[in-house]
Amino acid sequence: MSGRQSDQEQLQTRQVVEAWGRIEAWLAEHAPASFASLKAGASEEEITALEDAVGVHVPAGVKALWRMHAGADAVASAVFMLGNWALTGLDSVEAVYRRRMLFQVENEAEGYMTWKAPWIPLCSYTVTDTSYGLCVDGKDGTMWEWEETAQVTPRFDSLTDYLEEMADALESPALALGPMPGVAHGALMWGEPSDPAVKEAWVPLA
Repeated sequence: MSGRQSDQEQLQTRQVVEAWGRIEAWLAEHAPASFASLKAGASEEEITALEDAVGVHVPAGVKALWRMHAGADAVASAVFMLGNWALTGLDSVEAVYRRRMLFQVENEAEGYMTWKAPWIPLCSYTVTDTSYGLCVDGKDGTMWEWEETAQVTPRFDSLTDYLEEMADALESPALALGPMPGVAHGALMWGEPSDPAVKEAWVPLA
């Protein structure tokens, strides 16, 4: 599952790298706790091993993101992605994929779809959570939100769109299409926190 990238794959890679670069630069300056939660990037061997383990092609954009950061540490400040998601580590990606595929097979007779074979888990409710998250379709690149027992919902046309929307909202908060981004204790959060102690420290971006 390796080799020379096509022109489209090169474009996806470049777009993801550029969008993520904007996000990471913002985190480093404004949300140091979230920035510090990021793990090191994955090697080509690690990404290939994951593809082989689940038997699914990982899109070029997702690979590009994983080369920069293969998930985040299991800390509260890691839940900083747009929508209050955390980047899933590669070990959890495989675990979530297998769990979701098994659930789909066991419930196919019910007539509703909760998972497709090409879907790659990308984000979750927490770093290690297996109940809710975002995934990327390995065939067409669309992003979906999934829940443990509910049907999935389409969210973004591509990983690039997701990251660019996040970067735009951080750099120009007035462009945020959903909950307003803010920072508490050095961690990026989307929307006013429900925890009173965190809420007191939360400062929305102007």
